[in-house]
Amino acid sequence: MKKSWIIVFYYIATFIHGWAIPAQVLTLENVWYTGELSNILEAPQPTLVMKTKAGVQNLSCLDIVQVSCQRLQTSLDASTMLLLHDKSKIYGHITAGNSSFLEIYSASLGNLQVDLTKIREVRFNLDPGLPPKAPGTADVLYFKAGDVMEGLIESFGQGYVQLQHPRLGLRKEYFEKLERIVFAQSESTRLPTDTLLATVIGLDQSEVSGKIVGFQEETISLRLIELEQTIHISLSKVQHFFFQRGKFVYVSDLPPERMIVSFVSAFPGRIRPYLPAYDKSYGNGPLTLNGQCFYKGMGVLARTEIQVLLNKEFKRFQTHIGLDDQVKQQLSTSNEWIGGSVIFQVFVDGKKKFDSKVMRFSDPCQPIDLDIRDAQKMTLLVDFADHANCSDYADWAGARLLK
Repeated sequence: MKKSWIIVFYYIATFIHGWAIPAQVLTLENVWYTGELSNILEAPQPTLVMKTKAGVQNLSCLDIVQVSCQRLQTSLDASTMLLLHDKSKIYGHITAGNSSFLEIYSASLGNLQVDLTKIREVRFNLDPGLPPKAPGTADVLYFKAGDVMEGLIESFGQGYVQLQHPRLGLRKEYFEKLERIVFAQSESTRLPTDTLLATVIGLDQSEVSGKIVGFQEETISLRLIELEQTIHISLSKVQHFFFQRGKFVYVSDLPPERMIVSFVSAFPGRIRPYLPAYDKSYGNGPLTLNGQCFYKGMGVLARTEIQVLLNKEFKRFQTHIGLDDQVKQQLSTSNEWIGGSVIFQVFVDGKKKFDSKVMRFSDPCQPIDLDIRDAQKMTLLVDFADHANCSDYADWAGARLLK
């Protein structure tokens, strides 16, 4: 009877104060904290305050790998993606525009007014694997039919763009015919190097970076550096957020020239290389191990080797490894799928520092924490085990280098 009254009291209190948004925080100690976010403090150092069953935890933002709030939505309610110069991505619907700015509605971020000089691309093809185009000296319209039109963008309206063509004059082209718009090269805002910035990923996959300037009533106030405006994002619409300018660098954020990738097929004959998927699983979903979702990392297919040039800049390498949960789901529900077994190995300057032995889809994920002081090069290898590379969707989840 006493227990029943406690439960009733809990639900009454929850109704009065509102539903709390549960969150999971992963730290550099490879410890997961589960609870409610209550505040983010500025002084004496950036600190995230969290209520857990064990009590209040004060976690240094510099030591936080990621904060997970909600699961990614499988369906995307968006017709357009804006790619900004600082690599921010805003998914949504363009609602208005003129010769100076676009207005876009994002299900996670709300209504935003975006200066045209801040935009690198406007995409109507939302394929996440679509690589960015190199900007040139003119604005360019890319059509779905394959045509290309260069000129100077005059203005935007709801559903169309107007471009001044050097020979054809003013052209009005509708979004439904376009794959993307690439703006002429322009100088982007320089991000501060002495400020702890946060990258927030919404449920609609929008991704923006800035400084957290407020946290109350389960809402993050984020000052966007590139757009020079403050937005307010409800935690109920946030998938993940993590901090930049901290104590580590994600491997997937390293420039391409610092990584050398090689793929060896399990079968003879010429075959295309199966390149790693960055910040997603090889099956094109979120990186998920034993129910834990990671925003950053690499998803690979066996046998894939990633050489990382360290140049003696880092002290430790940390990651979680295992077969992605997508494989577990497929193998447990379908008799047509086989495989799901790999071997993870890490080499530092040619010496083997870690060997997982055979890991199968039913095995729990493993954390790795290796000393890489004074190392020039690190090699991440996912090798075959049973059944060649069938269903071998392996994750280097949250892979990071500590400074």
